[in-house]
Amino acid sequence: MFQLMQLLQPNFLVQFVIIISLSVSSAERLSSLQTKQGQVSNPLANQHLNVIWARRGGEYNSSYIGPKKGGLMVDYLARRFNFTYSFLTVSEIYLYAVGKAKRGLVDYLLEGSSFCSLIFAKKKQCDLIVHDVLLTTENYKKMELTLPWHRSIIVFMVPVPLTMTNLNAVIKPFQWPVWMGIGVSVMTIIFFLKLTDRSPFAAPQTSDVSPSLTQQAVSGTADEVCDHTSSVQTKKESWNTYLYVFGMLLSQGGSCIRKHLPSRLVAGAWSLATFVFVQAYTSTLFTYIVTPSTEPLLVESVYDVVNKPHIHLVIESGRGFESTIINTQDKTGIFKQLRDKLMAFPKTRCYGASDCVALVKDGPNVVHGNAYVYVADYMINDFKLTGKCNFQVARESFWPIIVGFGLQKGSRYLEPINKGILEMWDNGLMNRWESWFRAIPGKCENNFKQINKSPTRVKTSPLSFTNLAGAFVVLLMGYALSLLVFFAEHIMRYANKQRGRKHRRNC
Repeated sequence: MFQLMQLLQPNFLVQFVIIISLSVSSAERLSSLQTKQGQVSNPLANQHLNVIWARRGGEYNSSYIGPKKGGLMVDYLARRFNFTYSFLTVSEIYLYAVGKAKRGLVDYLLEGSSFCSLIFAKKKQCDLIVHDVLLTTENYKKMELTLPWHRSIIVFMVPVPLTMTNLNAVIKPFQWPVWMGIGVSVMTIIFFLKLTDRSPFAAPQTSDVSPSLTQQAVSGTADEVCDHTSSVQTKKESWNTYLYVFGMLLSQGGSCIRKHLPSRLVAGAWSLATFVFVQAYTSTLFTYIVTPSTEPLLVESVYDVVNKPHIHLVIESGRGFESTIINTQDKTGIFKQLRDKLMAFPKTRCYGASDCVALVKDGPNVVHGNAYVYVADYMINDFKLTGKCNFQVARESFWPIIVGFGLQKGSRYLEPINKGILEMWDNGLMNRWESWFRAIPGKCENNFKQINKSPTRVKTSPLSFTNLAGAFVVLLMGYALSLLVFFAEHIMRYANKQRGRKHRRNC
């Protein structure tokens, strides 16, 4: 909640107020166009508009900015309101002067001293700028702003993380205390099996002695653990104990000739515990094997950008994101941190798509902040050139942006153009045209889909000692019962010896 409130800076509130005021004003003015005869006057009828559309400037250049669908929107407005238009060829591509450029597109709208009035003998005015004009108070002072034709968000473009070799997937299913517990259990079970061999009732079995049906019925689970059809084992064959212990742990079974109760109790406990270990391990192991092993993203949100000192932020000069960061006078908060981040590195500005993409590629630890539509354009163009998905959008967006068109101050064309924009939204044309010009490659579709969303993949955690406590409890109970029976057998043997001595004395 604190982060959300921190993002609600005055600029966004100003944009919101401007949109509301424009909507109310447009509705009032459009209604005021209603004549007494019930007809609506059309100030655009039979007019000719000089339109600036940066993407129209000569041969298409991927570095040009502005709406790709601008031509379609102007054509719709011309057909809807019965006017003609022509695109003015200009060399500028940014709204304001950037770098060595002496002018920006907004200068073409200035009345009286406009560049258009100097180059045309009839002093034709530049009537409309089809561009990404942010709805801010600064822009409103210089031009008339239409209703929004596009809504977007600021995102961060980062390189796709490298895929790592998943070598440690075999140890990930369990936490290290579990592995230590299993190791201790293996040594303990071997110790108990060897200890129970010293039981006075642990007589060696011969191959010609087979258990009766009654013995098999009483044996129960222990008979399933021990393979009674195996050959006779002797004390010299103690290695068979190791084969049994590790065979059960690897889910390969094992042979056991021990018939006395202490050994059966230990073997039964080990059988049940290894069943739990193996099932838990294999089920969790599958998750780690099929999960892509990739390095984490450089950044997840704007807070990673400002809090990680090694992250190098690059923004495009002349964009609204740059003006928002620079013009915001906050002495604290996220924008202050972003300004400090831009001051911390030597090259934090890029000019055009190729420059921005090259900086992120060359890296290391370089991220590019821009509107989502431009980031999508850069990623799509890079895919067309390389055939690879080299970039990805960070999972959390940062800042909403709302843009409209620009007209001359006091232009009488504002109301009908606003009406046309609303109609294009209502008819679904805006989204339809957007899908035409920004067809996301299916191969890279997931790289574009993480805007304003939390990661959907559930993170798998290794099983802890608490998760497998039941298996270890079974082992402890088996050890305790085995020891109890082991000591009871020794007590019984001692008692039998005492009775035998008394009997011999009496004789």
